[in-house]
Amino acid sequence: MTLINHSKNNLIWIISFLIIFTASLFLYYPSLNYYFFQDDWSVLNWVRTGDLKSFFSFHTDVIYWRPLSVPIFFAFNKIFFGLNPFGYHLIVFGIFFLLILCVYQLFVLLVGDRKIALIAPSLYAVWPIHFMSLSWLSTSSYIISPFFQVISFIYFIKYTQNTKKHLLSISFAAFFLALASSELALVLPLIIFGWGYLIKNKNYLKELRPYLAIIAIYLIVRFFIFPIPAKHQYQITINHLIFDNLIWYLGWALNFPESFKDLIDQSRPVQSIKVLIQFWKISLPVILIIVLLIQQILSHSRKKLRLFIFGFSWIILGLLPVIALPSHSYSVYLSFAGLGVLYIISIIFRDSNRIWWVAFVILWVFSSWANLQFTRRTHWIVNEQAISKAYTAYAKKVAPDPQPNSIFLFKEADKGFYTKKENIRQSLGDQDAIKVIYNEPTLKSIFATFKDDPKLPEGMPVIEIRPRIEK
Repeated sequence: MTLINHSKNNLIWIISFLIIFTASLFLYYPSLNYYFFQDDWSVLNWVRTGDLKSFFSFHTDVIYWRPLSVPIFFAFNKIFFGLNPFGYHLIVFGIFFLLILCVYQLFVLLVGDRKIALIAPSLYAVWPIHFMSLSWLSTSSYIISPFFQVISFIYFIKYTQNTKKHLLSISFAAFFLALASSELALVLPLIIFGWGYLIKNKNYLKELRPYLAIIAIYLIVRFFIFPIPAKHQYQITINHLIFDNLIWYLGWALNFPESFKDLIDQSRPVQSIKVLIQFWKISLPVILIIVLLIQQILSHSRKKLRLFIFGFSWIILGLLPVIALPSHSYSVYLSFAGLGVLYIISIIFRDSNRIWWVAFVILWVFSSWANLQFTRRTHWIVNEQAISKAYTAYAKKVAPDPQPNSIFLFKEADKGFYTKKENIRQSLGDQDAIKVIYNEPTLKSIFATFKDDPKLPEGMPVIEIRPRIEK
């Protein structure tokens, strides 16, 4: 009888995750067909050089050091899929589904209830914050790094349960891989320390020393030896905008679309209300979600204060590397930090009735669907990948085998209705796309409006590219 019950329970969990994966795929499947654009072409051109040493080197012209999730990820996929982005996206989705499974395992350890723990991966799987990371291959780091961060957290907790050193070693190795995938992993030891102090009433500072040593080395290298280019949108701003930024991250975590930050302005309440009313399919369920959460947090605050504090600290610490960058804020940064929100929700679910569960899940799924529908119609990613796909396809049709040193003259299509010169340049990674698709470093790209008649070098083959863009 025990064996039968065990098999039955396993079947239930398998079916549950199949439903979760299906729901996630249903919402995100269009992203499987998005083409290379912008940084994708730059990385592919980088990979084309075969300079393995440069993959692991620190660079002062880019803000990040992500050897695992950027050059190695692209180099690996290029071996198997060439320049077919569908295969790359399949790998990202595969890692994403593994991440969902790991989120479940982590929450089993955090909340101590398998049924309640199933809530977190269910909400995580359909969360609109993943739109960018599942649509733009250059941001797959926000899937890969959280995957390793969650594994690191899982094995650290397991280590605290039976103190086997190999578990701590696995946790540390996963942390290092997470850091090699994204600099946002720097804060993971702080979150683990907060968990130990607030939830377990223990100080794990001794066990976290190797993690902290890696963080210290990384910060010294990135700020003093190979300093990051902290300019323009990466300029650190310490003022009231940090609080505004945090409010928007919380709004995005509860399913407001990312672009609402540009549409809703607290100094213009009438206009903001009009926006909320116009897009009521998004705003109404999100407002109800916020009301339900606030009501439940207030009613459980005395009994679960330390748990809620840990959840909020997870969010804030997770956003620490980006919270002071108000000009460079994106919902994708919630990929790991946002798990603090799901932790708070899981804690509330643990002592709430099923009616609250059902209402909350329905609102979450509906708002996620509405958010993604809106985002897919308005996000610049969709437009730029379409531009890149159309222009490169047309280039290969017009010039299947261009001579070395040829010039590709890219012009706006349809009198600029679909494209602008700068959009074309950005979408094609400036000079990179043409060099990649023809595997020829001597090719040059020039960008012009449909009215421009730019002066071109004499004696060099010129190929004009001006296709019709279909979104």
